Parts: sequence; C-alpha cells; structure tokens
Amino acid sequence: MASPCRAFAAVLPAEVDRGLEVRPVGRDRASHRLRELQVTGTAEVCCPADRASLRVGVSSSKESLSEATSSVSRRLEYILQALRQHSIREEDTSVRR
Repeated sequence: MASPCRAFAAVLPAEVDRGLEVRPVGRDRASHRLRELQVTGTAEVCCPADRASLRVGVSSSKESLSEATSSVSRRLEYILQALRQHSIREEDTSVRR
C-alpha cells in the first residue's frame, strides 16, 4: 500500500528584485544567488498492527442488582457489536464477567 506524501516548493524573489543588496548565502560566499528555492515536505506511513490489546471495563449503578446486570449486559453487547462492525473476529476477542 502506498503512503501519501506531499512536497511544497516556493521560489523566493531575488534580493535585488526588492531593491536590497544581494548577500552571499551558503558555503560558496563568492557566488551571489539571485533566487533561492525552498522545498519542505511531509510524509505519512501507515502499517497495520500485528497484534493489539485493549481492555475495557463496564460498570453500572442502579437501584437493583437485576437492573445493573441488565445495563452492563446491554453496554457489553454494544461494545462487541462495534468490534464486529470494525472487522474484529469473535475468536479474536475474550470477555470476562
């Protein structure tokens, strides 16, 4: 998979174009560069992980034990559904209650 890459370039006007004195730049002080090219860039590399681990805790406070248990079960099912929607296989997940 190719990673996106961007490069930006700007040609700066010569110092003499702005009515200023030309000053030598760089190691070769004898030469007078009239224009300077500046290039900057950014790159992004993406690599899928070989293995990842995520631990999620779910809790609930309700007036009765059965309401709290039901609430936690619903929340857990929402989490598992989100994992399935993101192509996480059931055999790659574990749930401890």
